[in-house]
Amino acid sequence: MPNLEPVPTADQAQYQALPSKLEGITVFGPAPKQQTLQTPKTYICPQCGHTLAYDVNTAGISCAFCGYSSAVNLQKVQAREARFEFTLDVMQQAQRGWGEQRATLDCDTCGAELSFPSGTMASTCPYCSSNKVNLVQAADDRLRPLVMAGFKLRPADLSGIAAQWLGRGWMHPKALGEMALLERFTPFYLPFWSFSAKVQGPWEAEVAHTVTETYYDSGSKSHRTRTRTEWRRESGQMQSGVSDLLVSGVDPKRIRWGVLREIEPFYLSELVHYQADLLAGMNAQAYDYPLPDAWQQAKGLIRAQAEEAAIAEASNRNVRNLQIQMDYADENWRYMLLPVYLASYRYEDKVYQVAVNGQTGTIGGQKPVDWNKVWLILAALFIPAGLLFLLGLLLMVTGAGIVFFPLALAALVIAGIVAFKLYNEAVSEEAK
Repeated sequence: MPNLEPVPTADQAQYQALPSKLEGITVFGPAPKQQTLQTPKTYICPQCGHTLAYDVNTAGISCAFCGYSSAVNLQKVQAREARFEFTLDVMQQAQRGWGEQRATLDCDTCGAELSFPSGTMASTCPYCSSNKVNLVQAADDRLRPLVMAGFKLRPADLSGIAAQWLGRGWMHPKALGEMALLERFTPFYLPFWSFSAKVQGPWEAEVAHTVTETYYDSGSKSHRTRTRTEWRRESGQMQSGVSDLLVSGVDPKRIRWGVLREIEPFYLSELVHYQADLLAGMNAQAYDYPLPDAWQQAKGLIRAQAEEAAIAEASNRNVRNLQIQMDYADENWRYMLLPVYLASYRYEDKVYQVAVNGQTGTIGGQKPVDWNKVWLILAALFIPAGLLFLLGLLLMVTGAGIVFFPLALAALVIAGIVAFKLYNEAVSEEAK
């Protein structure tokens, strides 16, 4: 039998031989696209040979030793630019690595992997304040960010922001406002996944309707009216969608997502195309919360918005057994870096995290709760009710004391409502 080896008409390099079950026949198929990594940049001053770094103050590359500076040519992102669809081909063609030589800091305490400028000698973890860290050469196997936003807030602008935030709130320890947290802030580019999608589909639910009816009361021998709730099925067509819905690319074990949500929104209209120049000398975090997991998280948020859209179409918002068939369209994503100042501090052997939006200066984070202070305040709320009750008992002999018992009851109810609200506020603050 002749040895048939058909040669593809296209470029031979685009094909590879595949296993064949037919003897003497060679089968060719498309070769997988090879990922070629660009040579990482190095940032050496052309005048003195020291390391260059991006300067937030001048928005350019500069040398701290000789004063050399060079402007960075920023390319602003248009509204529909730099977005990817959810296809395997797109994932295979996406660029990877930082595009510059960097080092990775591995934290032995919390497991964080942070990207630092090449040449960094030592550091502490901004998430847990641990100094048990190891520096290794950064790998180039993760997706490269598509877009990023630069720092608008300069380090000098942080003066007073942390002190005011730490001293704010009656339920926190007084000593908290005296902590020198400002010196511990580190500028970081944190990873975020951005999702956009259109959603539509039919919905069906039971909607409450108040019905008034007349009935005969045999006791009073008269007709009376009463109201009752009647559940009626309603249906409709829901239309919803999101644009640039942000999901953190940092594992929530590293930094609580609630802290990051506190400092939103970011000015996404100021996004520029990713450039390694903007990371020169800066700290960054590669994503450790991958795209598939982030998309599942985003779909949960999208579903909540779709449910709100469906409820808004119902005759009233008192709804139960809501069912929605969601059809997605125009789903796309992009991987971006956003500017955040990070700090962590210890109070009574517990680590607390603080973050500041690098564009707006909005601050958020964790603060300890002084429960001794909380319990004293809650107890003080019930003092007026107790005094009114005692006054009523003392005046019972005169007959005037009966007036104070309803007042005491009203004060007790008000104190209970306020105490319940304050207690939940303290629990929520501690659970951040």
